[in-house]
Amino acid sequence: MDILNYIVLITGLIIVGIFWNVISSKERKKETRIVTSCLFVLSVVVYFLQSSIWPH
Repeated sequence: MDILNYIVLITGLIIVGIFWNVISSKERKKETRIVTSCLFVLSVVVYFLQSSIWPH
């Protein structure tokens, strides 16, 4: 069940990242990609810590 949660999390983050890159202005594409990448990594790390420190 835990791997399914990671798949859903990663899929949702990818969809949000793609949507965010599509709607951003051309002048801010590089910044948007950097922030999206950092948000992706931070979200996965926080979810990993949360699921390993406070398991259900």
